[in-house]
Amino acid sequence: MFDGSNDFVNFGDPADGHLDFGVGSFSISMYVYITSNLATYDMPISKGYSFPGSYNVGLGTGAWTGYVRNETDGIGVIFTASPITNQWVHLAYVCDRTGQKLNGFKNGIQVGTTSIS
Repeated sequence: MFDGSNDFVNFGDPADGHLDFGVGSFSISMYVYITSNLATYDMPISKGYSFPGSYNVGLGTGAWTGYVRNETDGIGVIFTASPITNQWVHLAYVCDRTGQKLNGFKNGIQVGTTSIS
């Protein structure tokens, strides 16, 4: 039941790899509404964080950040420096492999770019 406390959907790790973006470009987009932070890293979406090809969005008590991990490094783009509570916020990031950039958007406005080269 989605009652606003510790709710999640687990998609697992499909054998066909359709959640594995590999070396291609991809984007992740979501609306979030939080009334308070539960932990340092609240993650509305996560496909890991410590192995090549992992990605996530970290909310929580600090900066809200979108991450991807290549073969050696975790790379992030900041959506906002501090939490936003009690309002809907649209977050998106685009991992542009051709342009070698990770672009972050908050409420439709580009708020950050990080090199992924």
